[in-house]
Amino acid sequence: MSGRGSAACAAATIQLYGRLWLELEKLSGPLTDSGAHGPRADAELRLEIFRLELAVLLDACGSARWRDLLGPEHGRRLQDVLLNLLAMLEVAPDKIGHEVLWQAQDTLLDAVLSEYAQEFKATDGAGPAENPWMAQRPSQLQIPCTAGAIP
Repeated sequence: MSGRGSAACAAATIQLYGRLWLELEKLSGPLTDSGAHGPRADAELRLEIFRLELAVLLDACGSARWRDLLGPEHGRRLQDVLLNLLAMLEVAPDKIGHEVLWQAQDTLLDAVLSEYAQEFKATDGAGPAENPWMAQRPSQLQIPCTAGAIP
């Protein structure tokens, strides 16, 4: 895939990860309620819908059109991230908590930083080691974040 096509794939993939991250963020608030028909029940239903969305995305990754658009490298990385997310979120509804959602968001952050590092390496010839943000595993970065800080 050309450098320009690769950059477009990386940008689209990063946007997808960002959208998925925001969906998980929206789910984390209602989990504190324990009502059978309240916000937690709604969050559990939205989580099921989110899992279905991941399954549909995984199915699309296997299509000839997406394989052509993504190329083998981007396609494999996207499938790996989606499979990891789906596995993380395959827990009983009563076991879903903030920790599970935060772990899934951490996986998405790792994926965004990995995409950036791959594209940075491909376009500038510099590896992640030259960038202080990429010098350690992305999930080990100490980035302050507060729930609800992102609109």
